[in-house]
Amino acid sequence: SKAKNCVIADGCKIEGEVENSVLFRGVHVAKGAVVENSMIADDCVIEGTVINSVIFRGVRVERGAVVKNSILFQDAYICEGASLNCVVADKNVMVKNGRVLSGHETMPFFIGKRVTV
Repeated sequence: SKAKNCVIADGCKIEGEVENSVLFRGVHVAKGAVVENSMIADDCVIEGTVINSVIFRGVRVERGAVVKNSILFQDAYICEGASLNCVVADKNVMVKNGRVLSGHETMPFFIGKRVTV
């Protein structure tokens, strides 16, 4: 595991690469996962890539999924191979396998509570 310039709480399991990020209690960054310039809240499981994002508690980002410049609220679930850029996903959102969603810095793509895309 590699962690550079990070603040990592107790109970985290870091098997992937983490850089310039803050990880709260119980976060699991799986082998092969990448986290950069992000804040990951309690009990998230990151198996894919998270860059320049804020991830609230209980979120799961599956292997092969990429989340950039985004905010994912509580218990969002990002399935394998999905790609998100400039997305704001409210609580309990599910983004299915291989979906590609992108907003713009000046107008993020918003997904409402409990919506499946």
